[in-house]
Amino acid sequence: MKISDIGTERLAALEAVAAERGMSVEALVLSFVDEGLARERAARDRKGRVDAAGPEVEGQYSHGTSLDRFTKD
Repeated sequence: MKISDIGTERLAALEAVAAERGMSVEALVLSFVDEGLARERAARDRKGRVDAAGPEVEGQYSHGTSLDRFTKD
């Protein structure tokens, strides 16, 4: 993986975190990308479930990881 033009400070920070975790910089960056993509996918899925539920449940759910577990009081 080419990580060019990120600057020496960012590269040094990535190298330090990667060394701390016992992994390569490439593996660290890929894990960050995968985590971000998983969060975005979950947010889209959550929004899709709320949108599909219709207007009768609008405002019923607060944010959280599962609409079944997080309900408004």
